[in-house]
Amino acid sequence: MTKISVRRTASSLHRDSPIRSGEPMELLDEIESLIRNGRHPIAIEQLKKVQPSKLPPKAFLRFCSLARRAGSPMLAVRALNQRIHPSQRQVGGTDDEKAEYAAALIAIGAVSEGIQLLQTIDGSKTPAAFLFRSFAHMNLWEYSAALPLLESYVAHPALSPYEKLVGNVNLAGTEASLRRDGVAEQKPNAHIK
Repeated sequence: MTKISVRRTASSLHRDSPIRSGEPMELLDEIESLIRNGRHPIAIEQLKKVQPSKLPPKAFLRFCSLARRAGSPMLAVRALNQRIHPSQRQVGGTDDEKAEYAAALIAIGAVSEGIQLLQTIDGSKTPAAFLFRSFAHMNLWEYSAALPLLESYVAHPALSPYEKLVGNVNLAGTEASLRRDGVAEQKPNAHIK
């Protein structure tokens, strides 16, 4: 993959360009690949060229997730804020949007607000809520609280292989931290295959 192909696809989503059918997901696939290959600065550069309000709903949520994962959670917070807080008196958005918003809040240090929002989401229907709550607890050095959330996450049947891998890597790290602190029993790590 080259930067040229990303720029070509990204051009249709720039601030003043109309979106052509099919292109948003192609662009987001390319940004996903950049992130998975550790090319976060290029991914962020491409994400900053996109106007999220022009994206269809599925692509919008994916944009927010990619922004957070690339290391630019404020892009996600800004994009999701109007959907999550349409007025001062109510919380809006889908559970997936709330979960992604909460994860971005946690990433920028608003851990308490992120946890509060995640506690309103049923993890059996939105498994990312388990993962993101575990991130919040790890951020607070509360690995014992993160462990059951990660176990619930990796046991969820709707996860993709990549999501399961992410969960297992975090579960292994959490268990290692607990063993180091003498909280968990010493056992070989069976989560990473």
